[in-house]
This record gives sequence, structure tokens and C-alpha cells, in this order.
Amino acid sequence: MEINEEEFFYYLDREYKKLELIFKNIKFLDNRFEDFLISYYKDLKYFYEKKDFVKAFELENYIWGILDAL
Repeated sequence: MEINEEEFFYYLDREYKKLELIFKNIKFLDNRFEDFLISYYKDLKYFYEKKDFVKAFELENYIWGILDAL
């Protein structure tokens, strides 16, 4: 399956906005994961702002995977 540039940015921006909402309101029940996830989220924001969109997209997927596992 190929994805074009427009689709890539659509999904990147959509998931970025979802994670912004989550990290504004998240309350961790287990602090072991808090620093870990927040660190990944800060890295995501850094790479997104630097326009390194491939790394930002990878981090989005890591974060969703970790959140899903919790």
C-alpha cells in the first residue's frame, strides 16, 4: 500500500492533534510510565516543530502503541 504526501500529512496532523488533547488531560495511575511517555511526547513535538515529519510520525506510533498497551 502506498500513501501519498497529502495522506501522510493528513494522518500526521490528525494524530498530533489527538495526542495534544490527551497529554493536556492525562492522569497517570502508574508513575512508572509517566516520564517515559512524556519524554516521547516532547520528542514528538520537537521533531514536528523542526519539520522532521518522518520522525514525528514514528513517535506518534510509538506513543499510541504504549498507550494501547496500558
